[in-house]
Amino acid sequence: TTFRIYDWAEEYGRTGRSLHLEEAMQCISADPPPPPVALDPVARHGVVIRTPFFTVSEFRMEGRETIEPTSGDAGCRILMATSGSVEVRTVGNEPVILGLGDTCLVPANCLSGLEVEGIEDTVLVVIRFNH
Repeated sequence: TTFRIYDWAEEYGRTGRSLHLEEAMQCISADPPPPPVALDPVARHGVVIRTPFFTVSEFRMEGRETIEPTSGDAGCRILMATSGSVEVRTVGNEPVILGLGDTCLVPANCLSGLEVEGIEDTVLVVIRFNH
């Protein structure tokens, strides 16, 4: 669900749409955010964020890295190269190169056989949605 709190109508010279200010205010949390998590400098992989909705992991790659779905996990993956570059391969599809800041979505039906190979030293962020 998306609640519109500003419409940018004047800036784009169009008629404004309805706003959802009350609904948006009900969704805002005043709680402080959790403290940032940093991986141990020598760790090659670890969870950076875990919520009831998604998990963000970081992989420090020095070469070939294979990512496999966990048992019973049917969700997609979002991959982002935050340094370096990688080649993403899935069965039956053309490889995709991710460079610094590039992001790709790997559909759930492509997770079996997903391989990510570092082209150079790379930090790869992987987002998995929790069910």
